[in-house]
Amino acid sequence: MSFFNFYFREGIHHILTLEASDHIMFVVALMAIYQLKDWRRVLVLITAFTIGHSLTLALSGLGVVSFKTNIVELLVAVSVFLTGAVNLGQKLPMAERLSRIARLMRYGIAFVFGLIHGLAFSGRLRGMFSDNDFLWPLLGFNLGLEIGQIVIVLLILLLAFLFTRFLQKKEHDWNVLLSGAAMGISFFLILQRIQTI
Repeated sequence: MSFFNFYFREGIHHILTLEASDHIMFVVALMAIYQLKDWRRVLVLITAFTIGHSLTLALSGLGVVSFKTNIVELLVAVSVFLTGAVNLGQKLPMAERLSRIARLMRYGIAFVFGLIHGLAFSGRLRGMFSDNDFLWPLLGFNLGLEIGQIVIVLLILLLAFLFTRFLQKKEHDWNVLLSGAAMGISFFLILQRIQTI
């Protein structure tokens, strides 16, 4: 159980530090079209992302799949940019106007990008599966990531509520602010990471 506690703390620490800034940007971009009232849809969306990165985190940690780190990091930056671009192409209020098909596609995109992010997270876990007891470390790290991710999601939804309710700004403005910032930062990351390939 000490393995679990150690990796649980590692998971929280990993997602809430600058090491994970590109992953935080992805969650920010993913949440840009949602408000606090959309918490049920957010829960499904985050669950899709979680399933994706949990799957590749496990497979990569077990040595079943392996990709070059610099390619994975480039794909993470691309996922942030594409998520922001999709957000800016939507009409608002977004969460209410998304058709059922568009919502299902958004969940699918979150799952696929979760697969990519899981490969990036696995770099943190190299060597953890050297013995036969890998279940507790994997579970602990993954749950720690999720706790940290939930903190980020709640913070974004709270800020969206304050932005639209108290500052009397439009949901569209919030989306443009978050999506535009995520796209701008990820664009520079893409340019940097292309040079490492």
